[in-house]
Amino acid sequence: MIDNLNSIYANSTYTNQTTNSISSKLNSTDFSKATDDELMEVCKDFESYFVEQMLKSMAKMSSVDGSNSDNIYASLFGVTEDSDSGMNTLSSYFGDELMSSMADKVVENQSGKGLGIAQTLYEQMKRNYSVKEV
Repeated sequence: MIDNLNSIYANSTYTNQTTNSISSKLNSTDFSKATDDELMEVCKDFESYFVEQMLKSMAKMSSVDGSNSDNIYASLFGVTEDSDSGMNTLSSYFGDELMSSMADKVVENQSGKGLGIAQTLYEQMKRNYSVKEV
């Protein structure tokens, strides 16, 4: 039971930190005064976060061993219910970092075009905030 609580806490803490980081960046920035580069950076951060959440959902739905563990990465890394809490927590942190890294790679692929979400969001924000090209 304690192992499951540790992995739940680790997953929610990491997700909350990422969400809070993006949220504070969006709320504390006056995008009408932002440069093109600053605007595109925020859009890429959002696309990366979106892809990361999508990958985590996919990992949660595809448990390798069919277990119902709260640590969605446990079966991917061979962590069993008999493993100690440290190993369970470590696999949770490693899984989060792996998903984050994979999301960043997806966003930066195809010469930085990613999935196109950042570019579409950038164009929309540019129109809404009347950002001039530098």
